[in-house]
Amino acid sequence: MPRRSRAPLLRGLLAVGAIALALAGCGGGTAAGSSAESLLRQTFSGGHEIASGILSFSLTVTPSGSSTFTSPVALEIGGPFESRGAGRLPASSFTITVTVLGHSGSLGVISTGTAGYLTLGGAAYRLPASAFQRLESGFEGAGGGGVTDRISTLGIDPMSWLAHPRVVGSQQVGGASTIHLRAGVDVAALLSGVDEVLARAARAAGSTPVPSSIPPATRERIEAEVRAATVDIWTGSRDHTLRRLVLSLQLPVSGRISTMLGGLGSAAIALEIQYSDLNRPQTIVAPANVVPYSQFTARLRSIEQSALGALGVGALGTAGSSSASSSVDRYGRCLQRAHGDVAKMQRCASLLNGG
Repeated sequence: MPRRSRAPLLRGLLAVGAIALALAGCGGGTAAGSSAESLLRQTFSGGHEIASGILSFSLTVTPSGSSTFTSPVALEIGGPFESRGAGRLPASSFTITVTVLGHSGSLGVISTGTAGYLTLGGAAYRLPASAFQRLESGFEGAGGGGVTDRISTLGIDPMSWLAHPRVVGSQQVGGASTIHLRAGVDVAALLSGVDEVLARAARAAGSTPVPSSIPPATRERIEAEVRAATVDIWTGSRDHTLRRLVLSLQLPVSGRISTMLGGLGSAAIALEIQYSDLNRPQTIVAPANVVPYSQFTARLRSIEQSALGALGVGALGTAGSSSASSSVDRYGRCLQRAHGDVAKMQRCASLLNGG
């Protein structure tokens, strides 16, 4: 595969890394008060310095009723981070794991603050200087500046979409005593926040086709159909700093989308952010035995081909039919041009059937 075809993928990985670094800078406030709403305002008001810790982020979609998607689809990001001072890229060591149709793949993204590395299958590769500069720029665009930033640096203002909060108990989370709160969700306000996150991710990704917003028709459908949306929040009992957040909702699926996805009836969506060992020293060092970055692109190409074969896509290109292979290529280009527009993505499906 030509080298230029690797560039969009690399920019996408850098965008994910930038978002993770921005999450590593999220904190909470320390004002007094004990009511649920007051606790939430203190938690998301910012002003509490977080110098280091361990970040865990996950997004899981659990399908129901589909003959094609029978297991959860998940994105996970986790690892330690440590501030290098205001306005400087933190040191961090994150592992990004994607699980689809029972198959998982992981990639390590390490930043010492002055250099970046990717790790894959036990081997380490140093990012080219230009790629590392994009990671720094993406971090700044996603709210870099670091340790005193709040979660709203990603465009997320929980107080605008949390409804009817209440205190439901207490619990140990990430090595700290916390107060557990639960609230409902104003879906329309939440989607506005998601739009902002997508816009920032798209800017960080550069020319990579990352959706910059939710299409209006899709947004209206989600607002009308989302069920059982709740948020659980664990805030520090003493410092009122966010330790854990879990957003859960149920989304019915019908019509053409359901048909395209094997009769999918609904999807349970869970997003979780957790911080552990806050302000405790973290050890983040450059990997040993670094090999040339050119070997990373070659290895990634091999993994891509194996993954396509495991998912049944490779057969289209190995059955002796050049037209089938061409259909897959056209389908991939069509998805890129759709930029997340569901209606356009649906029309792309006809290309796999010779359309």
